[in-house]
Amino acid sequence: MRLILVASLLSLWSAFVQADNRLGGLAQSLAPGHWLALPAANRLVDVFPDERDHPAWGVLGPRAVVVAWGGGAASDEALYITGGGHSDYGGNEVYGFRFADLTWERLTDPSPYRPECKGICRTLDGTPTSAHTYDGIAWLPAQGRLWVGSGSAYRSGSAVRQAFEFDPDQRRWQAAPSPLVGWLHSAFDPQSGLLLVGSQRGELAAYDPAEQRYRFRSSRSWTLPARVAGLDVDGRQYVVLAGDNKKAWQVLVFDLRSVAWNLPEGRLPGGQLLATRIQRGDGRWVTGAPPGMHRAGISYDTKRRRLTLWDGGPDVWTLDTATWRWTALRAEGVPPSRHDARGRERTRGVFGRWRYLPQWDVFIGYDDPSGSPWLYRPE
Repeated sequence: MRLILVASLLSLWSAFVQADNRLGGLAQSLAPGHWLALPAANRLVDVFPDERDHPAWGVLGPRAVVVAWGGGAASDEALYITGGGHSDYGGNEVYGFRFADLTWERLTDPSPYRPECKGICRTLDGTPTSAHTYDGIAWLPAQGRLWVGSGSAYRSGSAVRQAFEFDPDQRRWQAAPSPLVGWLHSAFDPQSGLLLVGSQRGELAAYDPAEQRYRFRSSRSWTLPARVAGLDVDGRQYVVLAGDNKKAWQVLVFDLRSVAWNLPEGRLPGGQLLATRIQRGDGRWVTGAPPGMHRAGISYDTKRRRLTLWDGGPDVWTLDTATWRWTALRAEGVPPSRHDARGRERTRGVFGRWRYLPQWDVFIGYDDPSGSPWLYRPE
């Protein structure tokens, strides 16, 4: 009887928390296989800094945090994004979309740069250089901080060797170790408590945020234009979407099933290059992948135990890491568009702006600084 009472109280408390959270309430009413454009209180563009007196506006301005190879990550409370880089934008500010009230907020202002800005530009206050962040952003749940790695730096476009952690509550950056450089991809592993970080050089490392050091690292394997990766948490496979437009069916797989994470340090296995398969209209399985795989976002569905991909358009795909087959999911309702208001296709990537939110069993996706974030409930 006591157990039934406790379970009932927990259920009521869960319902109260979700009802008090606008995103949670909307997620409860979303049917499986459906999209929903969130009724946000404002738009990301509404909280951009002013161009006047901006230290590094660039070609695109702050829209570049989304439309120029920018990534993101989600906590239980918000979706965070930051980016810029190369000639597109030099601002290093962080933005957050709060789930409780569906509101965008700029958490920091763009930092000024040193006058001698040749090669890699460095900020005056020691915060990160703005860069194309790709899939090199992750949330560290135990620390309550956002991890941001290397990328293509402001102005030069060169790979900047840097890593930082950002505390959204304190709105403060702190430097972190940065052994990998270039186009990074990452995924947090809840089983080991480590952050897996890889580069386009075909290497993988495991960062311990509690000890602030890298404990495991692989040798280099295949050098590929890889910018997106996901972790099959239960299958213990780190999957890099290694293809480009010419070889969009390739994945680089790091099999982590034999790694002894309890050791203080060690080696990770090298990556294995595999081909994925997709089903044609006649029912045959052939070598292939969803269009735009190399610029999509991929996140792990902990309830259904599968990797799920979205490239900014109406389609959602899952990847079976036992058979390496892609399957399209049902997507109903008014879906997101891969094109902007002027009809131009967005081709510069979704990356970590597609995340599974296990507390509500939905995915959140974002790919338009003038539009709304989207929810999708998987089947």
